[in-house]
Amino acid sequence: MVHQDWNKTHITGYFVVLTAYNEEKTLENSFLATKRAIDFSFTQNSELSQVNIIICHNGCTDETPQIAQNIKNTYSNRKIHLEVISSAKGMILAQNACMRYVRKYNNIDSPIIFVDTDALIDEKAIDIFLAQFKLHPDLKVVGAHPVPIAYNGSSIVRKFWDR
Repeated sequence: MVHQDWNKTHITGYFVVLTAYNEEKTLENSFLATKRAIDFSFTQNSELSQVNIIICHNGCTDETPQIAQNIKNTYSNRKIHLEVISSAKGMILAQNACMRYVRKYNNIDSPIIFVDTDALIDEKAIDIFLAQFKLHPDLKVVGAHPVPIAYNGSSIVRKFWDR
């Protein structure tokens, strides 16, 4: 597991938490956007050695658990450790399950970043969060309010909503 020395301004690793309920259509794209942000954070922070990603599917009735497992099998490597866990239905229950997992293996020594699985984060988002962790050593967990992106498909209803 990764370790954060809160007395210094460098971060050697962090956790990314993705909670997913019936996100079979969005999970992979959300993960890939998150991975781009993680890859960017490695280029900007030479002290980083590992990132731990937890994907928690919670009460899904679709293919989300299988997609999460495929992501783990495809993208886990020495720098990016992926774990897939499950919880009862509900975002808070899933987030709590992830926090229990982090505490069990890391005592929350590393920063934790929550990412919605129906959102696409910017490539620089994690690097911005890491800068805040460095500036505020008591900060342990962050998340952000997503900004919707315009729908480019053919659904008349979706186009109406995007106005």
